[in-house]
Amino acid sequence: MVGEDFAALLAAAQRGSEQAFSVLWRDVNPALLRYLRVVAAEHAEDVAAETWVQVVRGLPRFTGDEVAWRAWLFTTARRRLLDQVRLRKRHPSEPLDEISPMDIPR
Repeated sequence: MVGEDFAALLAAAQRGSEQAFSVLWRDVNPALLRYLRVVAAEHAEDVAAETWVQVVRGLPRFTGDEVAWRAWLFTTARRRLLDQVRLRKRHPSEPLDEISPMDIPR
């Protein structure tokens, strides 16, 4: 946890400070990846990346303390995970080595 410096770091990150954002990222990303590896092992890195894209987009509008920040981040991750699950159900894939030559369109 960042602690007392959180409000200042958040404000700086919202103004575009890459250094401040990197402190926030380094603080919470390991926990985010641990969570995603438990709930979506093989897609954890992809979901984390999508989560951070959404966080960067929404950062200027975020208000709250450090607890709210973490809740927002993990809620965003959960939503991105659900999006990933829905996408994979609509567009299932299978490895090419498991497709027989008879199933390949000509």
